[in-house]
Amino acid sequence: MKFGLLISQSLPILQCMQISLKRNSVLVSGLAIFFWWSFEFAKHDPSLRSIIPFGDDPYDAVSSFGVITATLLALVSLTRAFFPQGVGRSGRPIYVLRAQLAVPFCILVTLAAEGIAMLRHTILWVGALGSRRLLVCLAAQAVLSLLMLRILLKNVEVREQRLFARPAVLWLATTVALGLYPERLILETPGHLFTVVFGAVCLFVPVSALIQAALPSKSEMAR
Repeated sequence: MKFGLLISQSLPILQCMQISLKRNSVLVSGLAIFFWWSFEFAKHDPSLRSIIPFGDDPYDAVSSFGVITATLLALVSLTRAFFPQGVGRSGRPIYVLRAQLAVPFCILVTLAAEGIAMLRHTILWVGALGSRRLLVCLAAQAVLSLLMLRILLKNVEVREQRLFARPAVLWLATTVALGLYPERLILETPGHLFTVVFGAVCLFVPVSALIQAALPSKSEMAR
């Protein structure tokens, strides 16, 4: 009798959880689309393509990997949220949430890399025509990503302490490495290939650490 009562009480909770996961997957997909559009807009708009300082590697590698990864993970979160039985164990809420969290984290890490490029090449964009549009576009990505993180995490109970020291150090280290990276290496093919790999590391290492810190293994959706 008690078991039946427990099941009957749990069903509405599970249904609310699935609705929340589906809704957030749609929101995350919209954010990923906006990120993709912003990336293409900055690289092809006549007033921006000549002033963006992150159009070359390693910054472009971080941006390209970030856009592709965010888009693929948005599709993954949609699949896991809407077809949990079809994807098996990876359809569990924690895996859906991690795929969703990865999207805004990819955007924020990418924006940090682009910010380093802008600091190293201020002469390209400061005071140039279109610089205001560029700043507005980057600011919109940052604000929307932070809002998305707030939405994703507000209904999550964490049974262990969130430790952001390690991801903060890793993110800072990769950001400093980008700031000191010798850009002339891309002039030769071996150096250019190494630079692309370096850009991928600067994206995936901090994003992975941020996801694990924000959503540890002992986490669950709140009632």
